[in-house]
Amino acid sequence: MQPVVILDCFTVEPSGLGVPPYLSTYVRNAWSALRRARPEADVRYLTIDDVRWCLAGGKPAVDPPQSDPLTYSTTANRDAAIQLLRDAEIVVVVAGDAVPSVHLHAVNGSLEEIARALACTRGRRYLLGPLSTYALSAPAEYAGLFDAVHTHTVTSGDLLLGSHRPADYRQMQRDRESFTGLVEQMPWRPIAEMELYRGCTRRKFCDFCNEPAKSPSSPSAMSTTSSPRPPSSTRPEYGTSASASRPASSPTATGTRTRSVPCWAESGSAALSWRCSTSTTRTPWLSPRLWAFGSRSWWRTTALRATARRWASRASTRWSSSGTP
Repeated sequence: MQPVVILDCFTVEPSGLGVPPYLSTYVRNAWSALRRARPEADVRYLTIDDVRWCLAGGKPAVDPPQSDPLTYSTTANRDAAIQLLRDAEIVVVVAGDAVPSVHLHAVNGSLEEIARALACTRGRRYLLGPLSTYALSAPAEYAGLFDAVHTHTVTSGDLLLGSHRPADYRQMQRDRESFTGLVEQMPWRPIAEMELYRGCTRRKFCDFCNEPAKSPSSPSAMSTTSSPRPPSSTRPEYGTSASASRPASSPTATGTRTRSVPCWAESGSAALSWRCSTSTTRTPWLSPRLWAFGSRSWWRTTALRATARRWASRASTRWSSSGTP
C-alpha cells in the first residue's frame, strides 16, 4: 500500500499562522481530503525540516546546546522522509509566505528546497496554500513542479483536479474526520486556529492584506477607490463547520443601506453576524448612536483627562504625607 504525504513547508498570512507550534488550516484541510479520498492509504505528515534533516545526513547544522532553526520542527517521520516522498502516491505541498516573516525556531521552505524535495517523488504532486498565487501568476517559473494547484482549499472531490475557489463549508464538514493520527506524528503540542469566515468586508484593503492576491476580482483589488460592496465571489462566508448566509445590501427609501458586519462570537456551529443601518454619507462601520457619541468624544476625553489629573494629585499628596514611595 502506497502512502500519501502532506509536506508542510509552513505558511504565514495576515489572517493565519502556519509555523510550528501553530498548525495551519491548510494542513488540516489536506489531511481531511486525503483521508476521505484514500481511506485505505497511510497518510503521513512531513515538514520541510524532515527533508533538511535527511539531506544533511541526519544531523543538525548547529552543534548543541544551540537549536538549529532549519531542523527544529522535525516530526516522527524525519528519518524516513526521503523514502516516504519516493514511495508516495500523492504529495500535497503546503507552502507560501504571504507576508515577510522571521521565526525563532523555524525557516519557511523556499522554492529551491521544495523543488529539491519534489525531485525525489514519483507520484502526483499538488500545491496548496499562499504559494499557489505565485504559481498561477508565474506559470513558467513553476512549470513541471505540480500536477494541480489549489488556491484556497482542497476537498476529496477536487483533489486531483485543482481548485481556484474556496470550497463550501458543508463539503469540508463532510470530509472532516478525526485529527488524532495527524497530531500523533508531531512531537510538539500543536495550536490550531479556526477559520471563522472568508474574504473581507472592508471597502478598501489594508496595505499588508493578501486579499487582493487571493481574490483579484474584488473591486478593492482592482481600484483604489471605494466600491459600494464586494462581489459575491469575495463576500465572507460565515461559519466554522457550517456557513451562515450573509444578508445582501439593498438601498431603502430613506437613502440608507444595510451591511453585514462579522461578529467574533460563535453560537453552536455557525458564527453570528449583526446588521447596522447607516447613512450613505457616514462611516459604514458606525451606527447612528455611535456616530453621535463620536461627535462628543472630544469633550468626554477632556473631562476624563481632568478627572485623572485630580486623582493623581490627590494620590500624590496622600503618599507624600504617609511616607509611601
